[in-house]
Amino acid sequence: MRKNIFLFIVPLILLSVACKKTENTGIGPTYYFFKITSPADSLLVYDTIQVKWSMNIPPKLIRFEYYIDFSLSEAFDTVPEKLFFYPRDYTSGTRHQIQLKAYIKDGREYSSNIVTVQISNLIKPQIFAFTGISKSSLSFSWSDAGQFESGYRVERKINNSSFSVLTTLPPNTGQYTDTGLDSLNSYGYRIMAFNKDEDVLSDEMKTGYNTSNFLQTRLFQLPPIVSGWIAVDPTASRCVATRYNETPVPMIDMNTGNITYLAGHTNGSGGVDFNSDGTLVATGGYDDITMKVWKTSDGGLYNEFSLPGSGIFVVRFNDNGQYLAAGGAIEATVYNIWDGTKTRTFNTSGFTRGMAFTKDSKRLLTGGNADVMELWSMESGALIRTYAGHTGHIGKVVFSNDESRIYSASYQDNTIKQWQTETGQMSEFYAGTAGFSGLICLRDDKIASCEYTGKVLVFENTGQLIQVVNLPNKILDMDYCQNQDMLVCYDNNGGIRCLQRTGHWEQLYQ
Repeated sequence: MRKNIFLFIVPLILLSVACKKTENTGIGPTYYFFKITSPADSLLVYDTIQVKWSMNIPPKLIRFEYYIDFSLSEAFDTVPEKLFFYPRDYTSGTRHQIQLKAYIKDGREYSSNIVTVQISNLIKPQIFAFTGISKSSLSFSWSDAGQFESGYRVERKINNSSFSVLTTLPPNTGQYTDTGLDSLNSYGYRIMAFNKDEDVLSDEMKTGYNTSNFLQTRLFQLPPIVSGWIAVDPTASRCVATRYNETPVPMIDMNTGNITYLAGHTNGSGGVDFNSDGTLVATGGYDDITMKVWKTSDGGLYNEFSLPGSGIFVVRFNDNGQYLAAGGAIEATVYNIWDGTKTRTFNTSGFTRGMAFTKDSKRLLTGGNADVMELWSMESGALIRTYAGHTGHIGKVVFSNDESRIYSASYQDNTIKQWQTETGQMSEFYAGTAGFSGLICLRDDKIASCEYTGKVLVFENTGQLIQVVNLPNKILDMDYCQNQDMLVCYDNNGGIRCLQRTGHWEQLYQ
């Protein structure tokens, strides 16, 4: 009899214990669990890993805890979206335990399984410097993998092929040059650090040969300035950089770096432009209100024009170099420099900052502080059309190569706008993060601009942004040499940076 009672009681006790892990909902028992699903137990880690889990516990969670080596690392009032383990916080070769705990309102605690990870003795290499040496070779370097590597394997793939080992290098190596490249291919590289017990692989760096992007090719340095303007001649042989409140004006030989000073303005200079063959360059006086034309061969004065007002901020030659327009805090005025006569004066709406002739020189486009552009007849002086749409001052205006479109850039409302020349219809082209200080129509009808922040932006003529070049200083002005396909940028640190579309190896991003 006692034996039978014992046989009945023991199963009853076991059933009672099991029920502590279930809850009868009326539909069926609910089984609670809490398990770390990643990383796997005994995983060798060298880089940041995400801790993942799966759980089903009762509702009303009040605390979620993350333990490393049985010590509380982080605590949360709700279930966190993500948790991470950072090997860099621990010594190479050490082992560490990860566990999670959850508490609900009635005081019950639920603990996950314990997962052990081992910190690799190797640090994951990172490819961080890349240089194109020639059309058929490039060089790159990488970070050191620590103190315990036996060497490095350089792996490469061509286009979409699989990786193969190029070479094996000794420990403490940090650079490799690859040769015999075909510029029609793309190449992927990665570095494997290894020792007798383990290996660790870098992320892939992909490269390709690019012939369409601008790349800095030259730098000339002048003293820092507050404000200034830049012009480059048609062969990129010379550039002239005017300087607000400073004289004389430097003309730089771009082949030798030698400087010829154009002396004549009494207190600073403003707008600047070369004629079509580069034999003459015009500068506007900032305070003396004269427009001077200089011979580029020796820096001598060719002609001089006095204008009423205060400050010439833009000067512009027409295509054949016969006419020279000036604007600023003055009447927009055009001179015939071949005979020295005044050709036309235009009653523009306010301060003029941007000007552009049509190729046939029959019309002149102006824009400035009235937030509008105006198209004028050179023959009659009459206003043909007004283009209104900006909400801030316009600093630059330019025609498309076929002159069917006009582009305008504002240094106040931070936008570039596109207009149909004949109808005046406006479309938004680009909204930037800062004021624009340059605007160019390139020889392939793409558009280049620059922000004061130091960004040079290149667009398709549809407004699609296709390249950003980040320069280190505030860009004051930009000009373009069509013959050399070269942008020349002038910054407030006195730097003159030349950007050209020239073939080069560059990193490709997935």
